[in-house]
Amino acid sequence: LSDAARESQVRHALRQALEERRPSCVLVMDEGDAFTLVHRDPREVLSIVKGIQVELYETTGEAELRVAVDYGPIGLERDAAGATVGIRRGHDVLRNVARIEPLVSPSQVWVTERSKDALDGTPSFYRAEPIEADVRPELRSSDGTFNVKKPGSLEEDHFLRLFRIDEPRR
Repeated sequence: LSDAARESQVRHALRQALEERRPSCVLVMDEGDAFTLVHRDPREVLSIVKGIQVELYETTGEAELRVAVDYGPIGLERDAAGATVGIRRGHDVLRNVARIEPLVSPSQVWVTERSKDALDGTPSFYRAEPIEADVRPELRSSDGTFNVKKPGSLEEDHFLRLFRIDEPRR
């Protein structure tokens, strides 16, 4: 297949995978080659993302999602009938995932310290492990946190402790 046809196939498979999982989520926003997923359970959001990766691989032979997860309160926008239609801007959870995602290696899931703490509070198959010191050293401070400030922007430095999600060997 051509690159454009392959990309179209992957996007179609991603949209289909998101639609199948939409009922279990608070909100799913499909943004072409990216998506935002809101869920109340930190363990379940990882299961959903891993399920999407498996489904994309089985359908297209590709599953190189870069996933960033943060945990915390957000404000939801609702329509006149009360249905959730979006997320109010200005929440650090959204900013954090938008800044972290470009840093994530393909096929990996990175989470913030808040996400790790929430995950640690639930029985889970997944473990949040420290990211190796040689990963993105140009963005790391001496204490191991990552500066997730948008490159080239005038915003202030924004340091977060990030972790990589691992699954135990089966």
